[in-house]
Amino acid sequence: MPRDLEMLERWKPEPITDDQARCVAGIEAGDYEAIRHKMELVAWEAYQMLSRMGISPMIKGGDACVGVYTAKGDLATAVMGTQLHLINSQIAVKYTIKYFVEDETVGVREGDMFYVNDVLSGGLHNPDQILYMPIFWGASSSPGARRRATRPRPGPRSPEGSRPRPSPATTRG
Repeated sequence: MPRDLEMLERWKPEPITDDQARCVAGIEAGDYEAIRHKMELVAWEAYQMLSRMGISPMIKGGDACVGVYTAKGDLATAVMGTQLHLINSQIAVKYTIKYFVEDETVGVREGDMFYVNDVLSGGLHNPDQILYMPIFWGASSSPGARRRATRPRPGPRSPEGSRPRPSPATTRG
């Protein structure tokens, strides 16, 4: 997978589209607050699960974060221990959107997960690890929808050693 230094400049939000502007204009203040609160609760629940399941003293000490990102890879809401990781994680998400969404050999589908700990792909230093997965809204992700099982899949190895760039961490079952 290519190193893309241009991605390092994409930590700022992407320009809003006409469709997004139209949708935002149609949201009432109360609806916005309800949606924001629901996304924040999802992030808090994931953060609590990560904190309880993690065995690292750093995770137990709060050096972890959970974010919800837009379809363009921008941070939408977050629960954090370390704010900078949330901002930099956008780089990994945007890399995945740029290189994997249209790639027939990889693609991005429901149930996929991606992993990275490369400093040029969103991490600040090698111990940083980013694991992320797409969320699809609609009939296929409604409550009660059947989920396909996933199994771990090895990603490509980096020529520099144990610093994989964003790569698929699971495959569809």
